[in-house]
Amino acid sequence: MDRNDVVEEKIRTFVRQRPALPDEPVPQSTNPPPPPTFLGGGIDVDDDCLDVTETSICYTANDQQRCYEVDGGFDGDGTQAEVYEATARSIVDAVGSGYNGTILAYGQTGSGKTHTMRGGISVSEAGITPRALLQLFELQKQSDATLTFSLSYVQIYCERLSDLLGNDTDELSIRDRPAHDGGGVYVRNATRVPVTTPRQALDLLAAGDSKRATASTLMNEFSSRSHAVALLHVERKTKDSLQRSTLTLVDLAGSERHAACAGRYKRLEESRAINLGLSALGNCVSALAERRPHVPYRDSKLTRLLQASLGGTARTALIACCAPGGDATGETKSTLEFAARARKVVVRAAPRDVAVDYQSLYEEVKDSIDDYRTRERKALDEVESLKDKEEATQQRILELERENDALKHALQRQQRPVVEGDQVDVIEQLHAKFNDDTEEAERRHAAELRTAQSRADAKIKAYRDAAEVSARECDAAEAALTGEREGHLASLKELRRVKAEFRETEARHAARVSELIEEVAAAKGEGEAKAQEADKAADALLKRVETLEVSRQEQLETDYVSRDAVAEMEKLFRSTIDALAARLEDLEGKRVSDVAAGRSRGRVSAGARAVLESLDAGEDLPPLHERFGGRRRAKPLATQNMPRAPPRRRVSAKPAIPRFY
Repeated sequence: MDRNDVVEEKIRTFVRQRPALPDEPVPQSTNPPPPPTFLGGGIDVDDDCLDVTETSICYTANDQQRCYEVDGGFDGDGTQAEVYEATARSIVDAVGSGYNGTILAYGQTGSGKTHTMRGGISVSEAGITPRALLQLFELQKQSDATLTFSLSYVQIYCERLSDLLGNDTDELSIRDRPAHDGGGVYVRNATRVPVTTPRQALDLLAAGDSKRATASTLMNEFSSRSHAVALLHVERKTKDSLQRSTLTLVDLAGSERHAACAGRYKRLEESRAINLGLSALGNCVSALAERRPHVPYRDSKLTRLLQASLGGTARTALIACCAPGGDATGETKSTLEFAARARKVVVRAAPRDVAVDYQSLYEEVKDSIDDYRTRERKALDEVESLKDKEEATQQRILELERENDALKHALQRQQRPVVEGDQVDVIEQLHAKFNDDTEEAERRHAAELRTAQSRADAKIKAYRDAAEVSARECDAAEAALTGEREGHLASLKELRRVKAEFRETEARHAARVSELIEEVAAAKGEGEAKAQEADKAADALLKRVETLEVSRQEQLETDYVSRDAVAEMEKLFRSTIDALAARLEDLEGKRVSDVAAGRSRGRVSAGARAVLESLDAGEDLPPLHERFGGRRRAKPLATQNMPRAPPRRRVSAKPAIPRFY
């Protein structure tokens, strides 16, 4: 299906106000004339609550006015032809092109819904249904495709779905159509009658109307007590495609107040079921208009049946029918509010393409050929039976002729040359009577023979015509099957070619796979050898590492001292430094005393003299390694970034204690 074939549009809404009947009193409005409003000037009620124009409907009640936008409006002067041209013609054209279409009539009891849908007896008063049938059959003549029609007619009475064209005891149910058949819903077990003319379809609808539930109420003498749904199924066949569409014509029962039922129990139950169904329809329309995620289609059989029409797979038109006069009960306003909500619903209609099942088509053609052959055999058997009857009749005629001859000979033998006059007269009378009876029997048998012969000839001709038609249809079916067979043969040839290519590709791939397996095996062997060599190298490296570790450990034990030795050395150096500091203090005190005593520094050692000079100059004492000519060994660059290890210093057998004097 092409995206260009999808039609996205809103439900087309129309309002029709029926004219007042000659003997019907127009309800008077109980509202006083309203004061001037913001619309400018006063609103002239004029005993009617509606002001109908082509694009809007203005409703006036309780001194207020509200206008509703519609796709078309018809007042009491609008004709059936005008209503059909505006509301239904485009939808019927779309149905002939493969789209689903729905036309609903909605309104209160006595507002003219059935008249809008079915119309009157005359041609000018024909409603939407007969005009749609005429248009579809005209499309059948003009279309290049083959259009066939079948009709179903059902009603929903007190939430019970019944068949108006079949047996009332048949149990109907609403089921979902499979996705490969276009989706949507259908009525299971509903009678579907093929129709070939508009008259046949209208006769079927009239027969269904005779079974439809109607009753007299205070609002309408012939009030519809059920929702009637006519389903015209259209099958459109072309050379390359098969499309199925449905034109759904809905005549809803009218909403009404319980007071209109006059207190009768059955009417009350019917009214309750009608109002519940219409309420469920209103809830679905409100949910669709507001684009809610859930739409309660299953609350009523009416909404379930109209799911495809409301849910977006059909082009839909709604005709809101209103009664003339005032609106004391608010029914007209409720109808207009429903139409306004329905006008917001967006539908997406597309042709329903059906996948062609060649196997079932072949079985269907085969069954039809077998049926034609069976009918042909029956016709030939009946011809043979008529021939046998004709032969039996000829035999009977011959037997009667022989009996006649025998009677003539017997009469001649009984005649005498001289008889009395009375006896001769009697014999002549008997002979004349016998001849008359014989001639009468011959004429009668000849007439019967001619009648039987003409009947036999007529039947033989009819059977021959049927046999010729069957032969032509069989030839056409065989030609179609031949075409399908040729197509299947071409497909089989293509399939064989693809299979051969697949086998060749599979053989090439198998050879390549075997080569790859051998290469993988060889690579695996080389990898195992390399792995063994790597294992050997790794073992050698591990042994080398162990040897290096042992030699390193031995070197560490030989060339470096332990942590305890280093700690002891540090302790010794600290004590030495403390002793040196004490000695310096003593020397400082002694220098002071020597200076005070006037002693010469010439008798002091060189180290003490350097210390004393530094102290006299106010300088800090130089480091020990500078005073005694020692140097610290710089740390190698290679070991600067290594983790800190315990300080190990190469020492001699016994460290020498520095002396300052």
